[in-house]
Amino acid sequence: MLASTALALVALAAPAWPLRAAAGGGRGLEDQNGRPLLIAADTAWCLVNGLTDEEIDTYLTTRQAQGFNAIQFMLMAKHEGCAVGRTSVDRYGHSPFEGGDEDWTVPSEAYWSRVDAILNKLKTRGLLAMVTPAYLGFGCFYGTQGWCSAMAAQSEQRMADFGTFLGNRYRRQGNIIWIAGGDADPMEYDGMDARVDALMSAITAADAHRHLITGHAGRHVSGFQGFGTHSWLTLNSAYDGESCPDDTMADQIATEYERHPTRPLLSIEQRYDQEGATPECLADQFLWIALGGGVGQSHGNGSVWSFSSGWNDPGVGINSPSALVHTNAAKLVRSRRYWLFAPDLAHTVVTAGYGSGASTVSTARASNGETVMAYVPLSGTVLTVDMSQISGPRATAYWYDPLAGAATLVGTFGTSGSREFVSPGDAQVLVLDNATFRLPAPGSGDAVFVGKHSGRPFVRPQASR
Repeated sequence: MLASTALALVALAAPAWPLRAAAGGGRGLEDQNGRPLLIAADTAWCLVNGLTDEEIDTYLTTRQAQGFNAIQFMLMAKHEGCAVGRTSVDRYGHSPFEGGDEDWTVPSEAYWSRVDAILNKLKTRGLLAMVTPAYLGFGCFYGTQGWCSAMAAQSEQRMADFGTFLGNRYRRQGNIIWIAGGDADPMEYDGMDARVDALMSAITAADAHRHLITGHAGRHVSGFQGFGTHSWLTLNSAYDGESCPDDTMADQIATEYERHPTRPLLSIEQRYDQEGATPECLADQFLWIALGGGVGQSHGNGSVWSFSSGWNDPGVGINSPSALVHTNAAKLVRSRRYWLFAPDLAHTVVTAGYGSGASTVSTARASNGETVMAYVPLSGTVLTVDMSQISGPRATAYWYDPLAGAATLVGTFGTSGSREFVSPGDAQVLVLDNATFRLPAPGSGDAVFVGKHSGRPFVRPQASR
């Protein structure tokens, strides 16, 4: 084993908010200075309503130390799964609206001032906030969660007024990506698409199109499929995770990557830790999207998203070791110049053994051939690699284990002809580098951005903590 990163603290420079689609094709995300960002998010749906201010500090400090750089949550929670129950009232007795949940005419200043403070807590830490302004709820009109029934009681004009309020209030809050919907496809419910459109159109008009907007529809429904008729959708999303392992997730990602017009692609949610996802499936989720042309993934944990009993207990919840699978995978991808990556959808790099369904091998190659990464879900998989796809006369090969956060050197090989590599275990990543660059072990440091097409890669060492 060459490098263990499981306990490393990633100290990344705060982005110059807000984020935007990367120039030159729009596949990636970048900040206002053109610096790329790979999202490693945690889902904390009930953050605003479920925690005290002190508990929020504990949560954010822990997640940041674990390597997360984004938090996904509801700006106003209304969900039977939240520890506070189905009401929208937070731990301090504040509700989003002066007139209660059914009258959105007058937003409550006490509630939204606290939301301001929470967003600033994230901004101070350099964390992205991925937020739903009005989470619809699974199944929309089931009545046990979300704002669907309350939104149905509002006119489209009132929804637009609320969107204008949010857009004006958070126009300069740069660390935001807006999420339309929330576990429901609004086109399936009478009048809901029009209300979501009124809300999101007003937000983007008031904030002068400063923030990216993605969509969170029903499971197996992408952001493009649920919201793509609306011009405000600027960030596509993949949402699957029906099972562990999952037979359709990798295919959905490949389909959405090839959508036109081109938009960055986010894996917005999949199966959660402590809700059926094994560590291997957590690795599937992040690496299928990150090596499949996407911009990152939202991790979830069964007791953390709801902040129910045990969310901060030792060994579970926020302290579950499985969370490190997500952040180890992110550290791996960031340790190379991932902004140069493109997915090997035509199988020109991995020419055999690339599998299908839950065994899909997701491969990315840097545009200049300096690095190839191939995620291999199943132990014993034999990959045939066209070595000429790696630049330079020789390639250094590693296997990286995101469950352990460790890389193992395989050897150095010529870059002509084909070579077979056999996965030494489940959820392993084959990393092939141009040996001339003598890059450090995968996952041991973050590649430094000095321009999209600069020459020799440089990797900043990580300080352990």
